Amino acid sequence: MTDGGITFKLTEEQKQYPFRLIPNLPVFETKNLCQSMKVTVERGRTYLIRFERTKTFRDDWIDPKPGAPSYEFYFNDPPSSWHKALVIAGLPLRRELLNPWFRAFVRFGGNGGEEKALKADTSDRLGLVDTTFKATRDGELFLFVNDAVVGIPGLYDFFYRYNLGSTKVLVQGL
Repeated sequence: MTDGGITFKLTEEQKQYPFRLIPNLPVFETKNLCQSMKVTVERGRTYLIRFERTKTFRDDWIDPKPGAPSYEFYFNDPPSSWHKALVIAGLPLRRELLNPWFRAFVRFGGNGGEEKALKADTSDRLGLVDTTFKATRDGELFLFVNDAVVGIPGLYDFFYRYNLGSTKVLVQGL
């Protein structure tokens, strides 16, 4: 794990219970268009990324599908016709067209950086994300959820303003 550029090893207990035992982990908020995790990744290195929980993630405009195992959703998932119409209207504005709404992504590198989808564990009651990725570029690590983006200054994050939920994040080089 890195803290301001200083790398340190986790104890076995910290690996098992990181969100309880490691102080000052960064908090990712879904309302941010692209949030820095204050971590720099190295090209070619593999990293473990863990979210404490994703069950708090949701779009304030779209009611989740009753009993849905995940915060992610596709255009036909919202329960009402009104919500389905909103989702379909926003499809051309979505950042990642081939991935569901609200899926979390890592982004690394500067302009034109690489992005990778992070899938939540739908069997976990808190919606744990526990996965690895390999950095294809050097640079700062960012997180975002897949939502619509408006290409007008001052409105870029319009749809993100209605996103709810946050989670502690652990990023560890392997």
